Amino acid sequence: MNDSILRVENLHITFATEHGIVTAVQNLSFSLHKGETLCIVGESGSGKTVTCLAVMGLLPKPGGQIAGGKIEFAGRDIANLDDKEMQGIRGNRISMIFQEPMTALNPVYTIGYQINEVLMRHKNMRKKDATEYAINLLEKVGITEASRRIKQFPHELSGGLRQRVMIAIALACNPDILIADEPTTALDVTVQAQILELLSSLKKEFNTSIIFITHDMGVVSQIADNIMVMYGGMKVEENCADVFFEKPVHPYTIGLLNCIPQISLEDKVLTQIPGTIPHLWSMPKGCHFSNRCTFANEICRTMIPDLREIESGHYAACHLLERGDNNG
Repeated sequence: MNDSILRVENLHITFATEHGIVTAVQNLSFSLHKGETLCIVGESGSGKTVTCLAVMGLLPKPGGQIAGGKIEFAGRDIANLDDKEMQGIRGNRISMIFQEPMTALNPVYTIGYQINEVLMRHKNMRKKDATEYAINLLEKVGITEASRRIKQFPHELSGGLRQRVMIAIALACNPDILIADEPTTALDVTVQAQILELLSSLKKEFNTSIIFITHDMGVVSQIADNIMVMYGGMKVEENCADVFFEKPVHPYTIGLLNCIPQISLEDKVLTQIPGTIPHLWSMPKGCHFSNRCTFANEICRTMIPDLREIESGHYAACHLLERGDNNG
């Protein structure tokens, strides 16, 4: 994994609301390499999905906008391309699996029609060829009786099958980047394991780069190459998966890891992070996590910490590191 296929630099995303202009993502930078799985983790409201919607050119309009920074895909800044230019990239070279397939799939069209639409638009396939390819895709993602399923509507399929259809649509054009927005959240644990295994096998087969959005650390431990933790629209820690779970340094990361249920007869109490993420219009002035952090002091409440490289490839933004405190 040498060159980055995606580089996000100092991304700044704002929304126009009844409370005025609010910042949803602030000074965010990260890279994605070919064949790599980057997991973006954090609670709901951390800015994970908004970041990826910006990459896809799908920020809600009007209101949402990229107010600064770059999104460089394959050497080209796509942050401010118009809709026509993005249509050649979206669904073709960058695809997205949405969290709830029942709302992402069109209920009035068959599965086959929705896959064919992608193939005919981006690959200029004839309908007959597109249908044959669609059936092959459904089989590849583990759907049996694909020639029958292709004639069905989304409501006729189970949640697991609908998610597999979404993956088939996302992979139809063999994209360079696949963004998966909590694709297993609404599924039972058995189907969840199957979907994760499917994504891993497809990544190996096509050498696809994956951005996986989740708040489930158990899922992260199974699929990630690199892990980026977001809170309040900012990156607070990033590290490779091999050592991420062994050397967390940011109090928020440590809190997330402590929330993982442990099988233990001695300790049956599930640890939780106190409080909730503030609204965008009422973020703390300093570190966005300061109002929930047991280690916070005056500088934490007044000044946003700089992102620092702790070790090679390990970044964190916390005033505790500047003081040399050990909170792990």
